[in-house]
Amino acid sequence: MTAEQTARFETYLQEAHERGASDLFLLPGEPVAFRVRGEIERSDGEVLTAEEVRAVAEAAVGPRRLAELGADVGAIRASCSAAGVVDGRMTIAKSLGQVAIVVRLLPVKLPALAEIGLPEPAAAALASPNGLIVVSGPTGSGKSTIAYAMLDHLNATIPGHICTVEDPITMHLVPKRCLVQQREVGADVPSVVAGIRAAMLQDLDVVLVGDLRRIEELDACVTAAETGHLVVIVMHAATPAEAVQRMIDVQPEEMRPAFRRSLARTLRVVVGSHLLSRADGKGRIAAYGVLAPDAPMRQAIAEGRSVLDREALPAGCQALHDDVRRHLAAGTVTQAEADRALAAVGQA
Repeated sequence: MTAEQTARFETYLQEAHERGASDLFLLPGEPVAFRVRGEIERSDGEVLTAEEVRAVAEAAVGPRRLAELGADVGAIRASCSAAGVVDGRMTIAKSLGQVAIVVRLLPVKLPALAEIGLPEPAAAALASPNGLIVVSGPTGSGKSTIAYAMLDHLNATIPGHICTVEDPITMHLVPKRCLVQQREVGADVPSVVAGIRAAMLQDLDVVLVGDLRRIEELDACVTAAETGHLVVIVMHAATPAEAVQRMIDVQPEEMRPAFRRSLARTLRVVVGSHLLSRADGKGRIAAYGVLAPDAPMRQAIAEGRSVLDREALPAGCQALHDDVRRHLAAGTVTQAEADRALAAVGQA
């Protein structure tokens, strides 16, 4: 890739940052495009050629790895950045035989927990010496930012050892009071499970596992939580209750009773988020759902009953749809935006 092309890609990242975009699209036959406050915006520039997009991808992952795309793998993920401006998580795939790129933009400076409005019960769970903290939500709901903000809070407040295991690394943690190791699957370790095991062998305090995809990864996280470590995991689910049920449902039927008991013992909190466009047009704001299990909720998990099988949520918990309605009542979001979010969590 030429220096001019490298500079051009960095300008795309910078423009995405200036627009307040969450995603950057480089698709052959289209101008550079962005997702801003949930909507797609095309730039005024010329359409990208297949060769231009492929050059960006080849610079990011190399010609040998790119050659595997399509025939052997469906998508390749890689990190990218415009120094000091924005970090990104690039996903490279093919469409009609041509390379296409989408980049999820991530903040260089991690926000404080108060800045993202994280509910107090979710923040309080970070004081646990061990157990499982789950950050859930749909695609583009700010899960990674929330999880890293939690990690950076620990990084700034306790003298410990933090490790992340991701594919690829989402954001970079600058060591503060903690020692920090970040492992990328395919570069530092062969798999998520191997990365978790390596961390556990190195006097670990806290581990973040990004974007769980396999049963064995979830099982390794629960094992780490049971053996005295604080484990933060990121997973896709519309609501906290759905996240709990999904963790159970993916287990083979004969393994579910033992897994439910382990989950009931180790679960500290599930926090779910949805991003809502602000009524004043100044970016987006998060609505949160929180499950902080009490003894009856742990018993329900262990026995295979719904965590919502009760008349009212216990103290410390909040329903995501209630938080959406709170934003609506405060005038922070419009009725249309609240309706969209409520439909997404099955509360329309």
